[in-house]
Amino acid sequence: MKRNRDQVGSLKVFSFSTFFYPKLQCGEGHATVKNWTKAVDLFLFDLVFVPLHLGMHWALAVIDFKSQTIQCYDSIGQRHDEICHVLLKYLTEEYRVKKGCILEAARWTVGRMRTNAIPKQVNGNDCGIFTCKYADFLSQGKPLTFRQCDIPLFRKVMVWEIIHEKILQLVIYFFNFNKICTYNSVVEIKLFRSWMKHKHLEMKIFFQDAVQFIRRDQHQSPAVCL
Repeated sequence: MKRNRDQVGSLKVFSFSTFFYPKLQCGEGHATVKNWTKAVDLFLFDLVFVPLHLGMHWALAVIDFKSQTIQCYDSIGQRHDEICHVLLKYLTEEYRVKKGCILEAARWTVGRMRTNAIPKQVNGNDCGIFTCKYADFLSQGKPLTFRQCDIPLFRKVMVWEIIHEKILQLVIYFFNFNKICTYNSVVEIKLFRSWMKHKHLEMKIFFQDAVQFIRRDQHQSPAVCL
């Protein structure tokens, strides 16, 4: 969300904490969590994220006000349509309380996420990273172009950001740069290294992994060494 706020013209995004959905599900519905949005108007946002801790697994529910959809992004391919319906019921009641009128729930699309529509994990321990990257990419309006083999790069970046308490805008830049530069020439590599030197010196440690992502994605030769 911090990376999203730093961008001009970015989507307005709100995220609940991981405790929101268990409280909503196990309590008395909207009445149990009505104070969670006491100072927040959810209907002023483009996207609302609801992190889901499902026992030993993480997923992400997304309320999209522009497209009027509620969907669950799950890296092992489960749809969780029942969770989406619970959130729509919550949203309907929240709208009644905040706006004093009835939300036209029939206009909303709930669930129906195709299991092959999003990147999925191929192991049993990367669901948390996938959930974070779903939120990261969606909050910036980016297509979910990453794959399982990109997770090591994301882990390194996230560790750096946590330790230094600083968000790196360069992460998504790697994906955008892929569309205009194939890293075929030495000149391009030198220019990119020069850019990093002046903008994000710390990102040099991620350069090798980033180039491997780009070249692999374009079926090219292995990445060059710094």
